[in-house]
Amino acid sequence: ATFLSLFTFGVLNTLIVALPFAVIGYLSGVAAGAGGPLLAVIAASIIPHGVLEIPAIALAGAATLRLGATLVTPAPEYTIGESLVRALGDWARLMVALIIPLFFIAAILEVYVTPWVLLQLFR
Repeated sequence: ATFLSLFTFGVLNTLIVALPFAVIGYLSGVAAGAGGPLLAVIAASIIPHGVLEIPAIALAGAATLRLGATLVTPAPEYTIGESLVRALGDWARLMVALIIPLFFIAAILEVYVTPWVLLQLFR
């Protein structure tokens, strides 16, 4: 996605960032159609891991959008290539230091905590 974002100046990335929210909307509609407790189901299925995953998605989207913006408006003291390499370095540092660990912890919560919370809700 990051590689393709370079060709679309980061705009393609906004579609990828919006996808999880579309899934949440769809599942909310399914839960509402089934007549279940909509707010409780959404809270139990999203909040345990979403507290970490949603900020990670937003940060990853912003970092990738910055790559596209760097192509359009490079720093005046650098060439486009130098600005892009610097932006890629910043992107990689942010991914390794913050975003990937957030996704990793969110995945662990999604596998172990979220199902337990949902089971407690429907007992």
